[in-house]
Amino acid sequence: MPIERIVVNASPLICLFKSGLHDLLPQIFKHIVVPAAVIKEVTVPGKGTAGIVVLAKRRGLLPSLRDAFAKLSGSGLWLSRDLIEELCRTEGE
Repeated sequence: MPIERIVVNASPLICLFKSGLHDLLPQIFKHIVVPAAVIKEVTVPGKGTAGIVVLAKRRGLLPSLRDAFAKLSGSGLWLSRDLIEELCRTEGE
């Protein structure tokens, strides 16, 4: 029996789309609800966790992007090594 409705946040959307598995959602759920704030988060560049860390560094709130990304990684957030390296390079670290 299919589950009638799901309200999804950004993480499953991002991961499923990047992996090409996004077509699973409509196969499992009859109604997929994506809140407006989630749509904004996944479509506006630089507003995810990595974007927040970069903005904090630019405003002098963090001394090091690498240290912040290491702390986030230790807390369970996964960001690709390539993304971290690109952000650090772009921001002069």
